[in-house]
This record gives sequence, structure tokens and C-alpha cells, in this order.
Amino acid sequence: MAPNNCDLDKPNDLKMRSSVVVSQQHRELTNGRLPVLSTTTTTIVDPLFRDWLPKLLAEKRHLVDVIKSVYQWNITRNGQVIAIWCLDLKSGTGSIYEGPAKSKPDCTITIDEQDSLGMFNGSLDPAKAFVSRKLKINGNLASAHKFQQFWSEEVQSGNIRDINDRMMLAAGSGGSGGGMSAPIPTPQSSSASASGESSLQSLLSSKDDSELMASIPVDGLKSDIVFNTMQQRLIQEPELVGAFKFLIQFNITKNGKPVAVWTVDTKAPGGQVYRQLPRNGQRPDATVTVDDENYVKILFGKLNPQRAFMTGKVVCKGNILLLQKLDQFWTQVQGQRKDPELPMVKDILLNHPLKPGLRSEVVIFDLIQKLVRQPNLMADGCVVRIDITADNDRQSLEVVSKWRLVWVSGQPLGTIERADNDTAAAGHRLVVGDQDFVRLNYNILKLEDGIASGRVQYLGDSAATIVPKLSKLFATSRLVSKL
Repeated sequence: MAPNNCDLDKPNDLKMRSSVVVSQQHRELTNGRLPVLSTTTTTIVDPLFRDWLPKLLAEKRHLVDVIKSVYQWNITRNGQVIAIWCLDLKSGTGSIYEGPAKSKPDCTITIDEQDSLGMFNGSLDPAKAFVSRKLKINGNLASAHKFQQFWSEEVQSGNIRDINDRMMLAAGSGGSGGGMSAPIPTPQSSSASASGESSLQSLLSSKDDSELMASIPVDGLKSDIVFNTMQQRLIQEPELVGAFKFLIQFNITKNGKPVAVWTVDTKAPGGQVYRQLPRNGQRPDATVTVDDENYVKILFGKLNPQRAFMTGKVVCKGNILLLQKLDQFWTQVQGQRKDPELPMVKDILLNHPLKPGLRSEVVIFDLIQKLVRQPNLMADGCVVRIDITADNDRQSLEVVSKWRLVWVSGQPLGTIERADNDTAAAGHRLVVGDQDFVRLNYNILKLEDGIASGRVQYLGDSAATIVPKLSKLFATSRLVSKL
């Protein structure tokens, strides 16, 4: 509560109020971790929270109903908290204010002021910052992932650059003591092939890159796509599990042989879907054994589940009645959101096999999610073919998979479809290795950098127009709003 003589309309008294609130939470912040300095200190991140994020919030208020989280930022210098900012994306139309969160934050982010700028403008990868402990997150990690959407597209478009001058003024005014002598670098295309090649070689030798590649299944199983869809839905909308409480183990087979085990646990807080046996030795309520192809057909209404059970195509041990609840759960996952990407997903899964050994076969579904988030990307219509090569050896350009991105003039959304039988010369074509396609989709490799270094080839006219739009597509967050 502000002192009686505090005029909240005056900036100095606002700082007094902030200091009072901070002192009330001093014990929480210093619980064996970080000492707190006066938050009246001017920091070089102030323009980010005071100027840039409010503008983004005004443009993206529709995301408040999707993200539904409160974020508290503890900004540090030399290991001490010097500023606290809160971004409330849960209440009303959202708000940003200085000082601790007024309600319990879903996610508390602690980071040095210099590193925070690097993370916002794209020169510091959040995942690598987290692994290297430059970034500390307390609370819901899923909420932290959702927050990336707030700035990822702005970084790609370069809109954050206009606050660099403001940050330099803040740093040079003598208030911050940060010693910042040059603008924070912003992402840009490599003008020299050697530069792009050098940064990529560093990436290729990193442990993080190896872990990313290892995390993407290459079995060619369609059920992986379905379970990953469930997993993403629960991350974005954990309330979906409210009416369903079960723990089901799925033994997925192919040609009569077991190939994967998945667990769907809606009893766990927020629900969990993962590719392994039930955790902590839990006993499943039901164990379902089903062929990979048949499972997808059942979920998309092409195979009657009762008939599949009666004919032995589905074997269930335990509570058989849970199969009906599972069907209702999947219907809610699909139907509640009415995703525009669903027709594309169904066409690929029902009418085409997934090719074993290729990570792009899984990651293409991420690109589909991004595509529906970019209406009118190619308003005048365009067709782009993506040729996936077997590996990243530029001496071997054996094309092992083809995809076609189609935008029809007058229609806002594009589509993605198989193009393996397309032998005609494409007007616009990307040729990229399987693993580099993954890096493009995870925004680790920028399309312009890949082209400059020769790891990605663009073949066609209008490169100055088409390439930036494709780059924007790859950089788009996968998080989608309710439609």
C-alpha cells in the first residue's frame, strides 16, 4: 500500500510505491538466491518494457485469451536484482507495469539486463540461454514457451531495431552504469557466404543441435503426429483434460511388430502425453495395442472403433470403457478449436505414407501450423516447391521428398501438400537438406543465411520478393489462437 503522502500521478512517487512493494517481497527474492537493489535504478531494458512491449500488447491483445499467463521479470546486474517488470496476459485485455506481479506469476524469469536484450532481439537463443543458466525460469515452462510468440515475429521483421537508440541513451545517461557502448545487434541476413558458413559450422558442432535432432522421431509412424498433436493441445489448453481422467498406455505396432509405446495421462496436472511407458511405475487404467495405420484411421473416422475391436484390430486390456472416453477426448481436441490446418493433416496422414529416416516428415506438420498463422502471406498467389535432400552434403543432392506450398490468389490461407510425383519444373523452389529443414523450422537457421552459405538453394525468379516472405513463414511461432 502506498504511503499517505504519495501522489501516484507523479513519477517519483510511483518509484516510491514500487520500492515499497519490492521491499514487501524482498524475502521471497532473497531466499538464498538473489539480493535486491533499489528498483529505482535506471536500466537499459526499461525501453523494452515501457515502450516496445506495450505496443506489441496493443496489437496482439487477442493472444491474452490464448496465453493466459502472468510473467514476472527479475532483471539483474552483477547477480543482483535491479528491476522488476510484470506482463499480465491473463487479466482483462492484458497489462504491463513496473514492480512485482499483483497476483502469483505463472512464470518468473530471472536474467541479466544485457542478456535480456540479446534474447529479445534474437542475438541470444532462449533455449541456449536456459541451458547455460543465463536464463532462469521458475514456474510453468509451457508458459515461458508461449511468451516467445510475443516477440519472435517482431525480431524477424526487424521492428525491435527502432528502440536501440533509446537503449543507448539510457545506457549513456549515467543512470544505468551498464557501460553499453554500441547498439544491441539485431538479426540480419549474412552478406558474406563465409560468415553464414562459420556460424552454421558452430551450430552443427553444438550439443543442443544434436539433442534437437535426437528428439525428432524418424520411424515414419503416423501415430507420432497424432500424439504430438495431443501433446501440443494440452500445453496450449490444459483445461481440455477437465472432463477426462485416465491413464492409457498405447502399444503401437507395424506389420505385427511393436514399434513404439505412448502414454496419455490426463490425471496428471494439465495432462501429459509422452513416448514411453507410464512414468514412476504407474499402472495404466487400460493398455491398447493397435497398428499405426489403423489407429490414425480410427481417430479420423475412417475405421469404426467398435468394429476394429470386434475384429481384433484393436486389443484392449483393462477398462474397455475408457476407449469411448478417449474417442470423446480426441473429438474435443479436434472440434473445440476447428483448426484450419486439420484438412491438410488428414490428407497427408490418410492418403500418403510417412517416409522413415526423415525428420522433415514430422517437422512438416509444424510448418503447416505456421502456415495457417500467416494469412495473405502471398496475396497474389504463388506455388513454391520444397525439395528435401537425403543429407546436408552439398555434393549429393538426391531428392528424397517433395512438398508443395500453394497460395491461390483471393484466398487468405495457403496449403501444403505432397509433391513426390511432381516432375515439372517449379517456378519457385527451395532445395534443402533434411536436417537443415528442421533448423529452418525451429528458427535456428535463417533462410537468408542458409542461402548465403549455400546450404539452402533458392531456384526461381523474384527472389527479393519471395524469399523474405518464406523467411517470415519459417520464423512464425507455432502457437495458434482459437478460431
